[in-house]
Amino acid sequence: MSDDWSADLQGLIAGLAPHLYELRRRLFIILIALTVGVVIGFVFAEPILNVLAQPVGGLQNLQAIELTESVGVYVRVAVMVGGILAMPIIVYELVAFVVPGLLPHEKRMLFIALPFIFLSFIVGAAFAYFVMLPVA
Repeated sequence: MSDDWSADLQGLIAGLAPHLYELRRRLFIILIALTVGVVIGFVFAEPILNVLAQPVGGLQNLQAIELTESVGVYVRVAVMVGGILAMPIIVYELVAFVVPGLLPHEKRMLFIALPFIFLSFIVGAAFAYFVMLPVA
């Protein structure tokens, strides 16, 4: 009986290992994309902060209350820019990992939903910049 259980476990591990290796590879690509995006975000953090601060009167009107707050703002902007820049790669890698396991009607629904998800992201970002940021 224990030989059957051991054989089943070995079969499960052998069947699962390629999927775990593929997941590991895709997560590594996502990590590289995020790293490159954050580096680009650090390079362009000041111009992006200038654009983000325009609705409140520019960077000169912003105040740093804590000692490290101004550095923290640059880091947050760089990470946000990195996430935004890496998002297409992240979505592609996640979809490419999941799609082989989906049924045809599930694939169709996923590919129909993706443009609406992207549009919702753009509308939300525009709402935050044009409506919420000036009030804050």
